[in-house]
Amino acid sequence: MMYLRGLVLGSILLVVTTASFPQSDEISKRLGIPITSGLSDSKVASGLKEALRVGADNTVAGAMVTSATKLS
Repeated sequence: MMYLRGLVLGSILLVVTTASFPQSDEISKRLGIPITSGLSDSKVASGLKEALRVGADNTVAGAMVTSATKLS
């Protein structure tokens, strides 16, 4: 049940943020705010890979601690 709730909430969040991104671009143009990210594609990709690695490491470590706790 908790998994389903997380999946539904994540899907809703994805749809809302994806739908609002073009609107924020249009608002920035109308206000005359330049749109620059300052990050290259390779820098973004590198950051995402690092985040995935850290998340996976933490998940494995958390599972090991949980398993060790259940054994003792």
